[in-house]
Amino acid sequence: MLEFAINSKGLERALKRLPKAMGKSVLRAAAKKALRPVLTAAQANAPVGRTGRYKKSFAIKSTLSKRQRRGRAKLSRGGVVMYVGSTDSKAHLLEFGTFKMRARPTLRPAWDANKHRVLAVLSDEVWFALARAARRLANRAEAGKLSAKQIRGLR
Repeated sequence: MLEFAINSKGLERALKRLPKAMGKSVLRAAAKKALRPVLTAAQANAPVGRTGRYKKSFAIKSTLSKRQRRGRAKLSRGGVVMYVGSTDSKAHLLEFGTFKMRARPTLRPAWDANKHRVLAVLSDEVWFALARAARRLANRAEAGKLSAKQIRGLR
């Protein structure tokens, strides 16, 4: 699984003005859209066996399975992390190889080929989604339909 973090002061300030849940959903949606080229490149590079299960197992997710979480440090609350990778239990063997089998990497070349595009799309998508979320929040506030949780999130 690949993971990355982005730091931008202006972006951070704009996100803090939204309720936490809305800010997280904005980031998740933008990251999912930005990581799509990596996913398609990984699927295109994936070796296909008899069933094609490995190629179909690639996904973009915000959580890991229990097996995938093993050996990882806990992340602090409040951040958004997105993962691109295979849900196949033998994916790491194909990606890195074994002592009897050479490595057949799919994710690393996909990330290397698309990382600049991902970061550009991510920043554009986040700003677009932020504007849309702010508009939605303003319309709800104008209509008097903000929930107590949203009002608390704005403070």
